[in-house]
Amino acid sequence: ARNTGMKVAQGRYILYVDSDDYIKSNCLKSLLELAEKEDLDILDFDFDADYSEQPFRKNVESYEMGPCSGADYVFNNHKGKWSWRCSTVWSGLIKRELINDLRFREHVQYEDNDYTIRMYARAGRVHHIPDRPYYYRVVEQSTVNVKPTVRQLEYDLALIKEYERLLRQNQWSDDRWQKGTKELLNYASSELYVKLINSSQEDKKLFYVQLLKSMPSTWRWMNKKLWLRLIFCIF
Repeated sequence: ARNTGMKVAQGRYILYVDSDDYIKSNCLKSLLELAEKEDLDILDFDFDADYSEQPFRKNVESYEMGPCSGADYVFNNHKGKWSWRCSTVWSGLIKRELINDLRFREHVQYEDNDYTIRMYARAGRVHHIPDRPYYYRVVEQSTVNVKPTVRQLEYDLALIKEYERLLRQNQWSDDRWQKGTKELLNYASSELYVKLINSSQEDKKLFYVQLLKSMPSTWRWMNKKLWLRLIFCIF
């Protein structure tokens, strides 16, 4: 859907809103004015989670940063995981020129994980503001809350392979992206390990051959102990 929308988009800036989320009323005018005034590649903002439990927020505490490069924003020393700062494509207003030739991987889940890395890596002017105009709605039966299936395991493995492809190409202008992508690859593999543990024995066996086929090319980027855990948890 995002790729289809990009083909017909004509505005100077793009804002993605997931189907089960929503934005604050009348927020776009002020966001667009700031983005155009500073000629930003990305106007990044915080968000609130819409659910009754303890709210999750993008950053540990509100703060303002920039304009600066995408790498300087993502890898700054502010409290909290750096990966959270480039984990969602919908938490910012994005200049269409910046992403005109970028496309999301199709027929997978979590297709924005690797997309946002490539997007921020090419961004020269990023401004993060502490405003929270976006509401991330947590749905009990959403794709992030269902019991893992073979298809879900395949999606996770596809993301690992995409991180590996980015590492192999090594087209980053800043070495921090190479190091960061390797961290994300290991994190994604840890997530896969947890899902494998929680899968049925039958699903584990169905997935086993696919995992083995992926090992030779990905091995050199991986934490070796983690790969052994992935294999042994099948049994």
